[in-house]
Amino acid sequence: MKNVNFPRNMLCVFVALALVVIFHTNASAIEYKIANKITLGWDATAPVNAGESIEYAIYQAPESDKLSAVKLWQGPELEYTVTLAEEGIFLFGLETYRLVDIGGTIEKVSNSAIGWSDDPAVAPVPFGVRYYLPPPMGTGFGPK
Repeated sequence: MKNVNFPRNMLCVFVALALVVIFHTNASAIEYKIANKITLGWDATAPVNAGESIEYAIYQAPESDKLSAVKLWQGPELEYTVTLAEEGIFLFGLETYRLVDIGGTIEKVSNSAIGWSDDPAVAPVPFGVRYYLPPPMGTGFGPK
């Protein structure tokens, strides 16, 4: 009798594992937009103490090489538009800086890790951009 229940138990384990794989795959899928320009936006980060301020930095990296990220911009705004100049698949990073007035000079005293656009903890809908250069303009155009 115990051997009859064994396949049913194995089926339950298999179904549970399959559901975990399906939900994990869907949750981490990256949405790629095809564009040469994208406006990025994010939620404001509250300063740690009154009188302090926050700035942000935006990074761009090839999808396969975040270590070669390039810092594109830094400032207090909550939006930045990236215009791509080269063809490729790109991810974007957001870093937060804590700024403190020390003796009348505003200084960066610490910063967060870079949060990447393919990380669901940072981007609720993970994303990247695919940019394709336009083809050359046609020639020999005229009536036949």
